[in-house]
Amino acid sequence: MKLVATGHLNMEERHLLGGYVTRKEVREAVLRGFAEHGHFPPLARPWQKGEGCFEGWQLVALPKGARLLNQRAHPIAPWVLADSTHQDFETAEEAVDRYIGLEIGPTYDGVPVR
Repeated sequence: MKLVATGHLNMEERHLLGGYVTRKEVREAVLRGFAEHGHFPPLARPWQKGEGCFEGWQLVALPKGARLLNQRAHPIAPWVLADSTHQDFETAEEAVDRYIGLEIGPTYDGVPVR
């Protein structure tokens, strides 16, 4: 589901969506993307020295389970990590449920989530 993977839809895509998405659809899309890429969102990566910092929550696969990671860049130096926190989970499902609770509210990019 493009909305979940990118956080955005154009007007035509919004119209085709039918007005809302369900939490179940969001969960399935996040689980599918996480299983396919080993991380989620697809463009998110843990920060590495010299690279730009992806800000916000992201999921990262671990040998056993998954990590929910939040990073913040320095305000005037986006390639410098200012802060990072994480929580490890025994299963991807637990991590995805927590990710959705933190990142997806009652609407996502203006689309109601029921």
